[in-house]
Amino acid sequence: MKSARKPWSLLVGYFVSFIVPVLIFAISVLPSSFYD
Repeated sequence: MKSARKPWSLLVGYFVSFIVPVLIFAISVLPSSFYD
């Protein structure tokens, strides 16, 4: 597999796919905890 020469692109894609739901969760949960 020649695509292994850019492991950082796969790592970034995996990291973004993990960070995006965490950000959405934080954005939806933090305001509700502040308003409470």
